[in-house]
Amino acid sequence: MLAAAQAVLVDENATQDAVDKAVTDLAAAKDALVEKGDVPTPEIPEGWTLLADFSFNGEPAEGEGFTGGEAEAKGTYTLVDHEGNGKALKLNGTSQFLTVTKKDGSSLLTGMDEVEVSFQMNPSTSATNWGFFAAPNTNEQKYQQEHYIGVVNISGTVNAERYNNFGERPSVAYYETGENAWMDVKVSYLKDKTVLYINGEQVAEAASGYSLADILGENSVLYIGYSTWKTGEYATAEIDNYRIIGRTFTEEEIKADLKAAIDKEVGKEADYTPSSWKNYEDALADAQAVYDDENATRAEVNAAEAALTKAQNALTKKADKTALDAAIKAAVSLDDKDKYEVASWAAYEKALAEAKEVYADEEATQTKVNSATKALTDAQNALKEIEEPNPVVIESITVTAPTKTEYTAGEELDLDGMKVTANYSDGTTKDIAAADCEVSGYDTTKAGEQTVTVTYEGKTATFKVTVKEAEKPNETDKTALEAAVKAAVPDTEKGKYTEESWAAYEEALNQAKEVLADTDATQKEIDDAAAALDKAAEALESKGLPYVDVVKDDWFYNAAYYNYFAGTMTGTDPTHFSPYATLVRAQFATILHRIEGKPDAAYTNRFPDVPDGQFYSTAVLWAADAKVVTGYTDSGYFGTNDPITREQMVVMMYRYADYKNYDISKTADLSSFSDAEQVSEFAETAMKWAVENGIIEGKENEDGSYRLDPQGSTSRAECAIIIQRFMEMFEK
Repeated sequence: MLAAAQAVLVDENATQDAVDKAVTDLAAAKDALVEKGDVPTPEIPEGWTLLADFSFNGEPAEGEGFTGGEAEAKGTYTLVDHEGNGKALKLNGTSQFLTVTKKDGSSLLTGMDEVEVSFQMNPSTSATNWGFFAAPNTNEQKYQQEHYIGVVNISGTVNAERYNNFGERPSVAYYETGENAWMDVKVSYLKDKTVLYINGEQVAEAASGYSLADILGENSVLYIGYSTWKTGEYATAEIDNYRIIGRTFTEEEIKADLKAAIDKEVGKEADYTPSSWKNYEDALADAQAVYDDENATRAEVNAAEAALTKAQNALTKKADKTALDAAIKAAVSLDDKDKYEVASWAAYEKALAEAKEVYADEEATQTKVNSATKALTDAQNALKEIEEPNPVVIESITVTAPTKTEYTAGEELDLDGMKVTANYSDGTTKDIAAADCEVSGYDTTKAGEQTVTVTYEGKTATFKVTVKEAEKPNETDKTALEAAVKAAVPDTEKGKYTEESWAAYEEALNQAKEVLADTDATQKEIDDAAAALDKAAEALESKGLPYVDVVKDDWFYNAAYYNYFAGTMTGTDPTHFSPYATLVRAQFATILHRIEGKPDAAYTNRFPDVPDGQFYSTAVLWAADAKVVTGYTDSGYFGTNDPITREQMVVMMYRYADYKNYDISKTADLSSFSDAEQVSEFAETAMKWAVENGIIEGKENEDGSYRLDPQGSTSRAECAIIIQRFMEMFEK
């Protein structure tokens, strides 16, 4: 503003309006000045350059950005108070961010071999908060094909990322802060590693073979609070005291890695295949020529090192052919061809020829040698000798019934008079002694006609006998009592009822069992015991549920009751079930884990959003090991807090049923559902299985038809019903 006012002052042709505006603008700019205080000049290591230094303590003049070091930062933002530190930058998470360049508008990081970024951040608890992001251009980033460096805070985890990927995604330096509050963040992007510091303490380190020059190129972009993932990821955070320093390598440093690659010991030529050794020698010669060239560019040095390293890594050891040689020497003589079936011999002859060809091939890999050895061995083992004519075997047996075929209950089977004849494939027969046969199917306690089975050498024949009931001196009817005892509440459900009512029921049940076992019990004793048991069953008093938001008239009460006492679903707190709350993926994995009996699972960093020590950590890792769940293929995340869709839930149950070896073969036709075509391809089979088994019944439309709602979320009440159906179907 001062420069603009001076220009108007010396302009003899300036209008009065221009003069008045210059006075107003200069006064406003003066009022906006913010006193920074005595801020010490940051110490810069020898050989390093201060690229950017932003305190955000004053609002830049209109059309200008924040400046510091060699940099300027422009964009959209607000400034807020930062206790004890003047002002801080605040970004809204939807559209606000800063673009950082040199003051002339060119790329700030071009030519830098090592960079150190430091800032203070107060991030939100859920957003993906980028404090620093640099990329070779503005192109969208794609999973496993990322090209950028960046620092991001996601729900209390700080990642220092460094990617130059082509189909892979290496590890990065990350640290779980455990909270979202003001923190000091510093990341050193050094030659061969990335180091992360939080609040002045080194907390993580990751090795890297990607140089900054290879990643960023000549015209990189640099953002505060923004990244180019998809449509853009914006920070919801406060940021302050932002600083970037950088260093450029000397010629000696640039060529150091190339020299190390040239000097690397790789062994002798005799150890490797001719072609791989030739490629290595060519790459070595080229690398030495580049190293000796005083005028070689950095790109030429990097390319030579990469080519040499690639050739070194591609060196292929000559295969150990000892086993293959032994297999060839042990081969069946070709003169024995006529001893074997044509098909098996043809396969063997082919495998032998291929084995000899591989043995003679100096370029053959160990894998190819091993494969040829196995193929020859398998083919030799699979040789089938030509069989002799079929032997005489038993085809069937015939049985003449014993003399006695009518019995009274309690009588043993009498085999006198029974005749067994074996019939053979050559037309001959043979009488078989009864003692040499297995006789089954006769029950001394069962009245009526019975089929008795005679078995000899795997062949069977049958005859009929009749068993009459024995006369009973005191005829009584225990049918009702037997039914009542059989339908008794299992002891496993004892915990559902009050101690007093269960004790009375248990006493009545034990008495009923005693009467049932008493052969001398009168009809009155039998009837009284049955009535007492029925009365005690009706008097069983449920303990009820501890939830204030679940009553007996609720449509989901029985399901909530079932899951509570089964231990599969607990409340969101001791007194609330939260029936209409949306179920998330971590909760459903936990439910399946409880059904399985809560097996242990060692913690691994399998999913970035599944840290150790959470209620769901062991459940998710067990489910992943059991192939019940997978993460998102595009990000590698599990989606811990993502609402689970109905089709995702069905797929997890289907995989769990398969893991338990339940019958998953029965499936239904989904065409009757109005939204059947909305079921994702990966979930189609699972959804058909769930419908067929009554686990999913669909939601009714206004016209009376039904829909599956595969992409819809699931409430805790709906989940309780579905889990009850599943367990009653398969966990009996």
